[in-house]
Formats: sequence, structure tokens, C-alpha cells
Amino acid sequence: MSSDAEKVVVWVVEGATGEYSDHTEWPVRAFTDEQAANVFCERVSARARELQQQYKSRYNIPEGANELDPDMYIDYTGVNYRVYPIDTYCCGAIAARLSPETTRKLVEYERLQERCERLEEAINEALNILGSGECRRPDCPGCEYERTVAVKELRDAIDS
Repeated sequence: MSSDAEKVVVWVVEGATGEYSDHTEWPVRAFTDEQAANVFCERVSARARELQQQYKSRYNIPEGANELDPDMYIDYTGVNYRVYPIDTYCCGAIAARLSPETTRKLVEYERLQERCERLEEAINEALNILGSGECRRPDCPGCEYERTVAVKELRDAIDS
């Protein structure tokens, strides 16, 4: 890490639509100033509402019509925007000029880190279960059940 790197809070404006398995989120833009992120969030939300009224149907809105969020997607639930923080270490001047693509990569990295942490916890838990039994016989029903549960939990963590 370079000497001018510092902990910087990056405020990400995120769009979201859908529900349950059809729920989709995407990063729109990042800011180093929370107030600026909130103002932008209001602007992009207002623009999405304008487009919905202008085109009368979400199906009629042309791709890229929202110049503040060219990746905007609206399903039957509408579109919602929110602001959330990410702690990162970088030069403040660089963080202030994050492009939308860099923002996406930063968010993907953050989510990947969280997934790795969950996976590490699941692996440790599975190892504890697998190594906790007094009985080590491969044909023991109790040990086999614990191994099966541990492997299932591990696979679920990997798939999430």
C-alpha cells in the first residue's frame, strides 16, 4: 500500500428492481462525500420517475434513456435507489474520481470479500463438525450424518 493511501469511505449509489429471485442490484456511481451521494440519489430517482411518466410503460423506456443511470432497468416493482458506504484504502483524490466502471469493480470486490468471509466461516464450521466426533469409524451412522450435514452446509455456502 502506498504511503498516501488512507482509509476512505466511498458512498455508492445503487439501483435495484425486482423481488425474491428476480431481485437485481447494480452500482450506479460512487462519491467520497455522503451529501453529494444523497443528492445524486435523489436526482437519479427523480429522473427514473420522469421517464416512467413520459413513456407510460416501463417497456417503452429506451435502453440508456436515463442519462444519470444508463444501466437502469425497471421491472413491475419499479426501480429504487439507495446510498450505502464502503470502506476502502486508497488516495482520496483517486476515490473522488471513481468512474462508474471502477465503482462496479469496487462493489464487486467488496461483495467478493464478504462472500469469501462467509465461505471461510462455513469451511471452519464444516471442519469443526468433521473433526469433532470421538468415533472415527467410516460406517458410523452418527458420524456419517454429521459429515453429510457439514458437506451440505459447505456446498450451500459455496453456492451463495
